[in-house]
Amino acid sequence: VELKVSSLSQRKVTEKMATSAEILVEALEDLQSSKKDRFGKGYFSQYEDLDTILQGFQNTDMIILAGRPSMGKTALALNFLRNIANAYNVPVIFFSLEMSRKQIIYRLLSI
Repeated sequence: VELKVSSLSQRKVTEKMATSAEILVEALEDLQSSKKDRFGKGYFSQYEDLDTILQGFQNTDMIILAGRPSMGKTALALNFLRNIANAYNVPVIFFSLEMSRKQIIYRLLSI
């Protein structure tokens, strides 16, 4: 797993340059298609207000959840992971600089 994660940073970007007008047209088309399909293309967290704003988590997103100590960041992130893994049957990954693997599993089992 560590090799796969480190290889992500080694990949070269192959997207072509685009003008803001081209990107805007693409974004408007995405919004129009997601208007027809309420669920859009993203992975939804089951938190309706957040999902409405973000249109779900996109596969190109890197989500960083930050806040003051003891505000529930880990619990919220683990809820996102559990909801997405259960709803879409996809693997998820969780990084923590503060907790061991065992502590994370205990937290996941407690929610």
